[in-house]
Amino acid sequence: PLLSQLENICEEDMVVLELSSFQLQTMHLSPDISVVTNISPNHLDYHVDMAEYIDAKANIFKFHNEDSKLVVNEDCEITNNFKNSYKYKTDSFSRKTQTEGAYVNDGYIFYRGRKILDIARIKISGWHNVENYMAAICALDGFVSDSTINHVAFNFGGVEHRMEFVRNLDGVDFYNDSIGSSPTRTIAGLSAQPP
Repeated sequence: PLLSQLENICEEDMVVLELSSFQLQTMHLSPDISVVTNISPNHLDYHVDMAEYIDAKANIFKFHNEDSKLVVNEDCEITNNFKNSYKYKTDSFSRKTQTEGAYVNDGYIFYRGRKILDIARIKISGWHNVENYMAAICALDGFVSDSTINHVAFNFGGVEHRMEFVRNLDGVDFYNDSIGSSPTRTIAGLSAQPP
């Protein structure tokens, strides 16, 4: 939780947050860089309908200015449509088509035509994690080097409760994916495993 770290955060620090629709719905301030990886039906027991859920997610960039940046997934129709109403700088990623931003080609992530990362060497498995790296590459353009991106990709083993490797017992790998509490997350976690 970020609140317990507030005293350690300086004005020069960069903070990365994952925000839920519940948090976004009442926000009146947007971060400098906003990333929307995908939107699928979720929390519809709380939101009036899908339109309200989408509006809550879009609130992340509602208060942007000319110095802000929005990063979206072109493969998700909803997030890609955000670009139509957005008037500031955008960047996008896709694993299905070549974009001006980040895309996959011949086993590598490219950004603006430059080969960045060998996806076979990414330590955490799954296409959803390839998409997460593409989103991060777009968001961090100008802030981190390609070598830093590669170092993290080759060494970062993920976070607790998200496809967290627990152990191998008698040839069976066990993972903790207790945060995979929506159908989309569960499918992504299962799809990340070899057949």
